[in-house]
Amino acid sequence: MTLELRELQGDAEYAAIYPLIQLLNPEMTEAEFHALLPEMRPLGYGCVAAFEGTAMVGLCGFWRRTQFWNRRSLQLDNLVVAESHRSAGLGAQLMRWLEALARAEGRQMLVLDSYVHNHASHKLYFREGYIIQGYHFTKKLD
Repeated sequence: MTLELRELQGDAEYAAIYPLIQLLNPEMTEAEFHALLPEMRPLGYGCVAAFEGTAMVGLCGFWRRTQFWNRRSLQLDNLVVAESHRSAGLGAQLMRWLEALARAEGRQMLVLDSYVHNHASHKLYFREGYIIQGYHFTKKLD
């Protein structure tokens, strides 16, 4: 079956990303997901998803950003593919879709963070021409 890649529209489609998002964020409860999503969307969160028929089999969130260090950029957020569709090139297809979007919008850079332990994603990003340009530091607040 052919895959359809498209930007999600409407609350129901966005709510349907939880099972895939949980693959990368297993500690996130469904209640927490549904509390965060309505805060994220008005701030510019978008999401492209891959569908096989009506089944969502992959996705990548994105943010349109303008910052001093990366100018006008598209920040990728939580690229995830269903286990049944991994190692078939879907991650690369999603990234190419996002690159086309960034180019069409006149953005100068694609940016992403990757979990240190997610070695499979690192291989994909290197194959797609990404480089490690810096460190992403975090500090949890009590």
